[in-house]
Amino acid sequence: MKRQEIRSAPRRGQVMILGVLFVVLLVGMSALAFDLGYLYVVKTLLTTSVDAAALTGIRKLPDGASEAKAAVERTFDANFQTGALLTKSRTLTQVDIASIDGAQRLSITAEAVAPLYFARWFGAATTTVKAQAQSMRRSRNVILALDYSDSVRGDLPAIKAAAIDFLSHFDPALDQVGLATFSTMAGIDYEPQTNFVTGMTNAIEAIQAESWTNSATGLYWAYRALKDAPDPVAHMKLNSIVFFTDGIANVFPGKFTIDTRFGSGCTDAEGVVGYGGPVLNLDAPAHPVTRSDYLPPDGCTGYPYAKDAETVWYPQGGYLPGGVSVFGLRLKNGSASAIWTDRRAVAANMQVNISHAIRNDPDLDITINAIGFGAVEADVLNAVANTDLSVEYDSSKNEGLYVYANDTTELVEAFRRVASSVGRLVK
Repeated sequence: MKRQEIRSAPRRGQVMILGVLFVVLLVGMSALAFDLGYLYVVKTLLTTSVDAAALTGIRKLPDGASEAKAAVERTFDANFQTGALLTKSRTLTQVDIASIDGAQRLSITAEAVAPLYFARWFGAATTTVKAQAQSMRRSRNVILALDYSDSVRGDLPAIKAAAIDFLSHFDPALDQVGLATFSTMAGIDYEPQTNFVTGMTNAIEAIQAESWTNSATGLYWAYRALKDAPDPVAHMKLNSIVFFTDGIANVFPGKFTIDTRFGSGCTDAEGVVGYGGPVLNLDAPAHPVTRSDYLPPDGCTGYPYAKDAETVWYPQGGYLPGGVSVFGLRLKNGSASAIWTDRRAVAANMQVNISHAIRNDPDLDITINAIGFGAVEADVLNAVANTDLSVEYDSSKNEGLYVYANDTTELVEAFRRVASSVGRLVK
């Protein structure tokens, strides 16, 4: 029998074909890796450039939409210059400014045409890389609370100049700014509103120094100004009180028991009292012309003198529904007689406790910033602003800024630092 040999088919040609396919695949993967890496670098620079442009533009928005868009273009051009990273071109394809409830939004889209290198072997010579960025500017409701007690008299021109300069850091078309003032009494001199520059400037210029320092009532009226402002989207804005004082509080509000020996026609009254003298009407004008302007408190006659105070004050109208205790940072606890013999400690406690109550507002999310000048108590003002330097710091509430001006030459910068804090951006 003849044996038949079985031979395998030649495989040399198959191996060659597979080798060619492998080389092509390897080159393609290398091309893809190289070009993708390059495009990632282009994308990173483009994204960084539009981010910077968006932040710069939103800062210029108070100067008008055209100024904001011009700032966007300048910043983008400076960060992504023509021909950067060998790109063929780069373009801002969208710069859009939109108003939404309580805020302004700046949206930017940019693209760059980037060359491809290994990938062009497969017919792709260029590709377009895109990036987007948005920045938000929440509108502000700001109440400037200014101390006009007698101790500021010599420095009042410099204080006024710094306060007026403060106004220039807010947008009259978008922000609402108001003024509360306090000495023995307090009140709202200018209700918060847009187009505020002239009205606020006139109100600040009209301030004249007089009497004592009633810091707690100053904060109370600043809060009332925010609460009473007719703004349906106030809860979506940045709501701030900027509190300026040059001294130590020595007058405070509360509910007082009246010494009936003086024929005042009442046994208790809500009002303001300090180191002696009658209880003053809490709703008296901030700048009384005569004594009769702030006497007597509601329900009383003549000159009602207090003999002690209740430990918690509940203002009328429901502005501070939780009440304001007289105990706290200075006077920890005690009786009504202790309150009456340590009224300066109570005055300090009241302003700190009112600031706590203001930050507890469930609707407005208020931040308090403080500016000190002269003989102030730094621990009290740090507590008022809720800075992390305060022993009463509450990290769950808005942290404000406390700035101290050593003399009149530092006032403008102190107000500007606080304005910058109030005007922080939300990206």
